[in-house]
Amino acid sequence: MNKKISTSQLNNLAVLTFFTLLSVCSHSGKVILKNDFVGNWWTDSATLPSKNHKLIVQNDFSVSWIILENDGRESVLNASSDQVKVIDNFMYITFLSRENKALIKMILGGWKSQSDSKIFGTLYLFPNEQELINGIPVKFNKGEGHFLPPKVREIFSNKIDGIKVDREFLLKSINQLKKMALNSVTDTPLISSLYSEKPFFKVIYTKHGHEAHPALFIAVQDKSSMDLKLSYKTAFSGDEKKALDFYIEYKQLISEEVMDHKEIQEEIVKINHNEPDKKGSPNNTTKKLIF
Repeated sequence: MNKKISTSQLNNLAVLTFFTLLSVCSHSGKVILKNDFVGNWWTDSATLPSKNHKLIVQNDFSVSWIILENDGRESVLNASSDQVKVIDNFMYITFLSRENKALIKMILGGWKSQSDSKIFGTLYLFPNEQELINGIPVKFNKGEGHFLPPKVREIFSNKIDGIKVDREFLLKSINQLKKMALNSVTDTPLISSLYSEKPFFKVIYTKHGHEAHPALFIAVQDKSSMDLKLSYKTAFSGDEKKALDFYIEYKQLISEEVMDHKEIQEEIVKINHNEPDKKGSPNNTTKKLIF
């Protein structure tokens, strides 16, 4: 006799299938040269209090550094081309803060591969030319990233896991996320899920008929982090208990999937340190893990 699969099991299977698409990324490559710095760079995991930053390097090597403040304002610091030097494949940028006349220096190097590029280094703050306050690590990913939508940042600014909002707020949050997502990978009668690379997030939201509807679950990840740490939140406008059950279910599901992915990464690191086989090709286990 065929065993009937419940709607909940079907939804879980669909989401699990979706999140197995997480790619395995490397963390090294060829050294970035002078012209490789030109373009857009982005991060949502800065070590500064404001996490969302963009760095735009023009063809003439003038630079704009855009910071999304926690209150939603954007701050911009500019460096003209004569304030930027590239020496031995390191970029030295000098910004002058208009607010307090402080001098800010950023020193960056990086690596590139066929699929990705990263720049990283240190940010130095000088209250004047004779004093140095601190050195702060910085890192950026290549590409035109986007800041998380205002509604979603509002959700994550709340310290509790689940936040009750009005229906209009919830729908606007979902619509903002849809515009940024690559596509809707999972679409079942009761849930849909969204996925984005920059910023790196996974979203599951309910449809009419789901017992927690309307509710939104979101997991945001620092993609450049080696430990694949995620932050989770849910927003809802219906029954609180059902919404939190929805949150716990998918938080556990995605946490398990991320742990599985982390183990695969660790296994690949081990395998890549092994000798190739006699024919000079990677062993079959590596191929299975990568493809």
